[in-house]
Amino acid sequence: LEQGSKCRLIVFVALICFSSCAGGNAVLETVDINGTAVPPRIQIATASVGGSYFPVGNAIAQVISDNLEGVVATAENTSGSNQNIRLLDSDQVLFGMGNVAITYSAVRGAGEYEKAFPVEAVISLQSSVAVVVVLADSGITSMRDLAGKRVTTGPAGGGWEYFVGPILSGHGVEWGEFREIYEGQANAMELLKDGSVDAVFVGGTVPHVTITSAAATHNVEILQYDDSSLDNINADYPFI
Repeated sequence: LEQGSKCRLIVFVALICFSSCAGGNAVLETVDINGTAVPPRIQIATASVGGSYFPVGNAIAQVISDNLEGVVATAENTSGSNQNIRLLDSDQVLFGMGNVAITYSAVRGAGEYEKAFPVEAVISLQSSVAVVVVLADSGITSMRDLAGKRVTTGPAGGGWEYFVGPILSGHGVEWGEFREIYEGQANAMELLKDGSVDAVFVGGTVPHVTITSAAATHNVEILQYDDSSLDNINADYPFI
């Protein structure tokens, strides 16, 4: 957790991970790069369009493709960290981007993960903030006001519950108190703008393209987190 100039934000580190236990679908064909065998195609699992993972993954893929002769890297659109970990485990991709809060549980087989997933961090990327965005005239001024409202909590299967959950519980909000809607960040912001949802959880870098885009046409606000609630989250979730 970081202390910002105007408010405290919840910060998660994004990682590039790979599976430390390759299975039967391991790549057999390789390209020799200075004595190192490299697969001719490298897939990087990212997240949904509209978040920060997809453009960052595309940039990494472009750098790899431009600098390793005979190797083509691509960024794959996925539902996010949770799916990426499972894609790595089944050898469907070679690398995947992961939120540290989600990866922490996955490698330990904690939460809803049925086993400990053998993934390892290769690169620590940017820090990402998690915020809740509402329309300024919504009447929602605190986390407690989410009760009874329509709230998007990330794409289905993305594993957002591993960092949305701590934010909610830290503020005394339970999952069943609001109507949970699964949607990618770009689509979620469109739903907010047309009044189809009341609040949107957004995770990613600052500035975040979906927020800046919405702010260009609508008066939006970011809910403030309580200092005491953030202290509780720090105590209960030290890996954040």
